[in-house]
Amino acid sequence: MSFLMNEKGDALFMPSDSLTVSNLSPTADKNLSEERTDIKAMQLTTEAYESLHKANKMTFLPRLNAFGSYELYDEKAFQGGASGYLVGAQLNWNLFDGYKNVGKAQKSKAQYDQSILAYEEYISQSNLDLNKAKRMVSDAENKLKLTSLAMEQSKESLRIRTNRFKEGLEKTSDLLLSESQYAQKQLQYYQTIFEYNYAFHYLDFLTKE
Repeated sequence: MSFLMNEKGDALFMPSDSLTVSNLSPTADKNLSEERTDIKAMQLTTEAYESLHKANKMTFLPRLNAFGSYELYDEKAFQGGASGYLVGAQLNWNLFDGYKNVGKAQKSKAQYDQSILAYEEYISQSNLDLNKAKRMVSDAENKLKLTSLAMEQSKESLRIRTNRFKEGLEKTSDLLLSESQYAQKQLQYYQTIFEYNYAFHYLDFLTKE
């Protein structure tokens, strides 16, 4: 623990709170949000490849450049006795770059299609993780009820054996065994609490924006 926290010396670490079941909301209505930052990033990547492909397709079209000028003619500066203007347009179309442009367009189209497939696969995988997380929460919730019941039964068994031991009706070994079983049930219960809280917070992570 000290190594993971980059702490030096023999420190004694104490938990800041108790291990209890979090006050959690229902999970059935939780759905995958496409506004999640990682999903949004992949969506923007796909849009960028789409824009690149559109730009490469535009190279097949001719380029049109418009220009114009206005000039003053006079013997004396700033008199403005005569003037003239010129307006024109220039159309350029490089036919010899055709195969080069075709290659660029095909490459950008392939990249765009690949990004779409990657995005759809990521959404599918995220939905799979979401359903898995929901099952984890459901299983942990059922396990929590069982371990809680088992711990209460073990506690009651220990109470009865303790009273019988005081009356001389139980052996010391039987009482120690009952104490050990109760401690084991407690450990299982708290382990299940951890699993339940972890599963729910993981589900919350998958569904939050």
